[in-house]
Amino acid sequence: MKSEAAITKAIIKYCRLEGHWVYKTWGSGYARAGVPDILVCAKGKFVAFEVKNEAGKVSKLQEFEIKNIKQAGGVAAVVRNLDEAVEILSEL
Repeated sequence: MKSEAAITKAIIKYCRLEGHWVYKTWGSGYARAGVPDILVCAKGKFVAFEVKNEAGKVSKLQEFEIKNIKQAGGVAAVVRNLDEAVEILSEL
């Protein structure tokens, strides 16, 4: 099973190769809790990925933030591998 860090790294690398703007968020005492792990601007669209491995569980706060991003017109999803992120980005 791949680690969340390895999946995140692969998604960021892919986004950069495709020319998308990409930002990895970091949890800290100063950061907003629940914000997805990766923020992307692709083809003029705001995209947020919460990265989980096969065993990872999404918290209620993460679900809340994903819902808010979608309500604001962005694209947000939980992804468990690079292929899932690529599929979402290819549909933009």
